[in-house]
Amino acid sequence: MALQLKSLRSLKTWQSAHEQDVFFCPERCGHNAVCINDELLIWGGYNDTPNLGSTYCEKDLLWNYNLDMDIWTCVKTRGLIPKNRSGAISALIWPFWYILCGHVFEGDTNDIHRLNLVTLVWEKLNPSGLLISPRDKASSWVYRNRIYCFGGFGSRPTNCLWNEEYDKYTLEMLVRYI
Repeated sequence: MALQLKSLRSLKTWQSAHEQDVFFCPERCGHNAVCINDELLIWGGYNDTPNLGSTYCEKDLLWNYNLDMDIWTCVKTRGLIPKNRSGAISALIWPFWYILCGHVFEGDTNDIHRLNLVTLVWEKLNPSGLLISPRDKASSWVYRNRIYCFGGFGSRPTNCLWNEEYDKYTLEMLVRYI
């Protein structure tokens, strides 16, 4: 379904969940970002403060930057909000913004959440079958409404696509050209 809106901020849900107009989003790294039309959405991550050190950013706040108007707004989300995290994977399949994996206080995780961008409600997903291994700072993309990811930091995956025992030629070629 194509997005027919000029602005997410024009939705009634976004107007009622509006927290504040601010000069800018607080500094952060390890966050997730996605563009929808002329708007940049930012969620999660962490920042460093002189007195507290590294702290996670507020997990219930979603930041919106309008690229045309140079205006930041912040809305409050609700529902089964993911734990504070950094280095998560994200993917947009309208109207959902999927957030999965990343690093939480307890370590790397492989949980999957999605935020409905129309209602601003989070839900936790419990897929069946093999789950992705816990990881941090991986890459993702969407193709035909499926989310694909690879890489990242974490434990060695249990279901590798490449096996050193059976593919020594590929390993030799990679070593030669690196």
